[in-house]
Amino acid sequence: MRPISFKQIWGPPDHTEFQGNCVREALDHGGITLDRVLSVSYEDLAQKLKSLTINVRGCRINLYETDLVDHARGLRELARRTHTVSVLLGDLEITRDVGRLRDTLDEIHGFGEALSAKSILFLVRCFGIGYQDLPPRELLPIANGLTGEYWVGKALETPTMGSECGGPL
Repeated sequence: MRPISFKQIWGPPDHTEFQGNCVREALDHGGITLDRVLSVSYEDLAQKLKSLTINVRGCRINLYETDLVDHARGLRELARRTHTVSVLLGDLEITRDVGRLRDTLDEIHGFGEALSAKSILFLVRCFGIGYQDLPPRELLPIANGLTGEYWVGKALETPTMGSECGGPL
């Protein structure tokens, strides 16, 4: 089965194209919030997550169907680290310690280099949270975490990619 697309993660729940296939919608339907993740036992959370399904290309699948990631563990670790990540983002302009932020995210079960890098690039570069004037070159070690992504690897193999995109950082 193909991986879940960005539309299934970010798709607006009120749009008919995404009805029933948005992960956020499934979590909302299950009453799962970060506060609830911390207040219930791991076993109860895992059982609740196992009961949630999303629609992927006409088939109802469970988020646990692939068994590649323990989502209950990942959500609990994310909920526990939310405050720490918030503080690190808030202090980023002073500390400029993007590596510590990456390491904190990377410690969350299921994140890994690529998701940690994406999170930082979206939060810091796209949304301007933390240090808005952080020079892009300081994010290069973080961006290198994306090289394991299939589409990034393909782009790196294409010799003209750098010139089409304005050259390397």
